[in-house]
Amino acid sequence: MTNMASVRARPQVKKDLLDIWVRIAAASPLRADRYLEMLEHRMRLLSASPSLGNLRLDPSDDRVRAHGVDNYLIVFRSAPRPIEIVRVLYDPHDIADTLQGV
Repeated sequence: MTNMASVRARPQVKKDLLDIWVRIAAASPLRADRYLEMLEHRMRLLSASPSLGNLRLDPSDDRVRAHGVDNYLIVFRSAPRPIEIVRVLYDPHDIADTLQGV
């Protein structure tokens, strides 16, 4: 990750972003670099405005939110500040199992 001082990220996020980069770089490394920059920019925007994460993943906890970007889902905890990125998932089908214990 580049400069994301306003965002905390769990260790798994680094692996998620690397997986995304590898998937896109198979076709174009430059496009993969730009895509990760865009995702990181979006994470900083979420830190400034957590309500952009309009998808609540747990009805009993409105701090766990998600924001869709193309086929990816940025999952984060909005409190306390700064936000904490939990995962960046590709086309998540069974998000409940992936995020258990968040």
